[in-house]
This record gives sequence, C-alpha cells and structure tokens, in this order.
Amino acid sequence: MSFTTRSTIFSTNRGSLGSVQIYNARLTADDFTVKYETELAMHQSVESDIHGLHEIIDDTNVTWLQLQTEVKALKEELLFMKKNHKEEIEESTIAVTKQSAKVRAAESTLTELRQMAQSLEIDLDSMKNLKASLENSLREVEACYTMQMEQLSGVLLHLSQSWHRPR
Repeated sequence: MSFTTRSTIFSTNRGSLGSVQIYNARLTADDFTVKYETELAMHQSVESDIHGLHEIIDDTNVTWLQLQTEVKALKEELLFMKKNHKEEIEESTIAVTKQSAKVRAAESTLTELRQMAQSLEIDLDSMKNLKASLENSLREVEACYTMQMEQLSGVLLHLSQSWHRPR
C-alpha cells in the first residue's frame, strides 16, 4: 500500500477512533447522568423516608409521654381506690362487729325473754291450778253452807211454827 493510502486509512482510522471515543464518552456521560438521577431520586426518597420516620418518632414520643401521664394518673387512681377500699373494708368490719354485738345482745335478750315467758307460763299454769283448786274448795264450802242454811232454815221454820202454835 502506498503512503497516501496508508495515511488516508490511518487518518480515517484515527477519525473513526475519535468518533468512537466521543461516542463512548457520550455513552459514559449518559450512564453517569442516569446513575446520578437514579441516585438523586433514591437519595431524595431516603431523605423523605427519614423525614417521615422523624415525624413518626416525634408522634411516638408524644404518644409515649401521653401514655406515661395516663399511667401515672391511673397509678394514682389505683392508690386512691386501694386506700378507699381499705377504709371501706375497715368501716364494714367495724359495722359488722357492731351489728354482731347487737345480734348477740338481741339473742341474749331473746333467750332471757324466752326463759321469762317460760317461767311466766309455768307460774300461770300453777295459778290456773290454784284457781281451779280454790274454785273447787269454794263450791264445796258453798255446798256445805247451803246445806247448813237449809238445815238452819228447817230449824227456823220448825221454831217459828212452834212459836206460833198455841201453848
């Protein structure tokens, strides 16, 4: 090959090589642009997620503080309820003790009243028997006196007739 042909081929190759290098450089630049845009979008998405997570953390912290306040209030209420319950139990125990004492006293009084009623019933029965006995004695005495009166009436009648009779 001749020098001109060679130099033409060489310079064509060089021109082609430069075009290929420019083309490759453009492709590389395009790849970097796509990668940059992808990375930028990913970075923005991650930053957005981080911002969202910060909001969630803030909301969670606020909720946590509210829950701690509620727990504290509930613990105080529980202590108050325990105290009131204890006082109510003590009051109930005192009331039950007083009522038990009253019941025992009432039972004792009832027992005494039953014994008294039983004693009175026995006395009543004795008095009924005494009354019946006295009534029987009275009837016997009345019968005796009636008989004596009849005898005396007979004697008086006889004496009265004897007085009135002429002598």
